Amino acid sequence: RGPDHDRSPLWSPDGTRIAFVRRPVAGESQLCWTTLEGMVTCRSAPGSPFVLTGWRDAESVVAMTDYKHWLAVAIDSGTTTPLMPDYAVGFAALSGDGKWMAAETGLVRNAEPQLIVFPLARPDHRITLALGARIGQTQVAWMTAVGGRAVHRLAIVPGSAPALMGISHRLRVEATDSSGRSLTVPAAVLRWWVDDSAMATIDSVSGILTPRRIGLVGVHVTAGGWREASQAITIEANTVRSLIREDWADRSLSAWQSLGSPAPAVVTHTDGTPALAVNGDGSFDSGLLSRAGIDPRLGLGAEFLVSTPIGRDKWQRLRLSFVGGATIAPSGMATGQVPCAFQIPPGEGQGAEGQMGFGGDNGAALFPAPREVRSGAWYRVRLQVFPDGSCGVAVNGRAIWRSNRGAVLDSALQTLLSGQSVGTMIAVAAIERWQGVRVDIDWNGIQTRPRDLGRRRGLQ
Repeated sequence: RGPDHDRSPLWSPDGTRIAFVRRPVAGESQLCWTTLEGMVTCRSAPGSPFVLTGWRDAESVVAMTDYKHWLAVAIDSGTTTPLMPDYAVGFAALSGDGKWMAAETGLVRNAEPQLIVFPLARPDHRITLALGARIGQTQVAWMTAVGGRAVHRLAIVPGSAPALMGISHRLRVEATDSSGRSLTVPAAVLRWWVDDSAMATIDSVSGILTPRRIGLVGVHVTAGGWREASQAITIEANTVRSLIREDWADRSLSAWQSLGSPAPAVVTHTDGTPALAVNGDGSFDSGLLSRAGIDPRLGLGAEFLVSTPIGRDKWQRLRLSFVGGATIAPSGMATGQVPCAFQIPPGEGQGAEGQMGFGGDNGAALFPAPREVRSGAWYRVRLQVFPDGSCGVAVNGRAIWRSNRGAVLDSALQTLLSGQSVGTMIAVAAIERWQGVRVDIDWNGIQTRPRDLGRRRGLQ
């Protein structure tokens, strides 16, 4: 509808949306997409003229600009990636699975054209064929056009435990094709709603549920009108139960397993505070792993009082984490699933000492480390695992980060303290752990705008 001219509609391989090119009456061409519900999103095309060739996958298309620049365009962000050296072409055909391109080259009148065929992942691995015809006299199509993997089934994944009153709860979806293979549905096409807003509200884009009353609420999601799913979500009271407080009075460390060499030790800090000194050297970390694990499905939190005087870019660091399915590696340290962690600094090398790293298997983020946390002064670090599997980190009572993705909470979590203390004293003075989610910190607002850098990036 309207005066603009829309052309080149192409259905996405997962069936959730249609890409097309819009040429406004005034202005440059736009790359747009729409859903069966009629929602339309447009952004400026990355060149002109702009020719849409096909979908590379469920989140990006292949297009040509200026009749020679071949690009993959991320349809939600507009990010472009060159696919091959510039060629003047007469036409192009993308295979049905979005993996291969066939293009006619040699736009010289009365010249014999050539056909180049190449995989999009390796444009340099191309094959050149003579067509034996003049420019404009040949059309090419793929004999076997392998269809895209359309979404056949959509399901809401509620998390490993009920949603808790007063605590935001991120829902996610799982999608499969007709063969049962997993698919990733672009978040931009999902729309969420609830049956009863008196029970809970939900962000229509992010799928973050905010409980308002104890009971059941029906949640629904649509993937662009192509597929829908529904799920009853249980909302329960947030019951916080204090579990363990460690102040190192038991210097035998009977509740902990010592890891690494030189071994960690309980010491008296320079200000008289009993503390655990992590004594990792220039080669290995050392630390402690709690012997007992705690069920995290209704939430698991811990607060640590720590001192991290850091003055060099290596061999001085502290890592605090929850670990599931822990095993002891040959280096003497524990490894396993890490749904939540804090590390200062997040790695080694120039500039690393000025950063903190948060996260784990469900994503990670880097933040500047304030000068006071590197000075040796005591400060508090809180780790909070939520029932939706997300990880929250707070420093001195202020929420800094909450992950945008949730880990699977299918095993008890142990507490791991580790680090290196070459030329300094990295110390942990006290630890308190609990089940549930303490509400003295507001975690809800920061999850909707996560500073998420991907899977465990920077946490080494």
